[in-house]
Amino acid sequence: MPPKLKVLTTGVALELLIHQIVSATSDSWVFGAWAWRLAVALVQAAPQRGQLRGLVRERPSLA
Repeated sequence: MPPKLKVLTTGVALELLIHQIVSATSDSWVFGAWAWRLAVALVQAAPQRGQLRGLVRERPSLA
């Protein structure tokens, strides 16, 4: 797999994973807040930040 395609595929998979984590845990206060912090950290660490930035929105602090 070419490197650019591999990065794009990884970025899409990461975005879907983050979305699933946030969606699945948004009902639980403590775990939802933890998962949201993890998701934000993953987005900030991702090499393709421009693609994933739209996923991060302002959320009220649950902690």
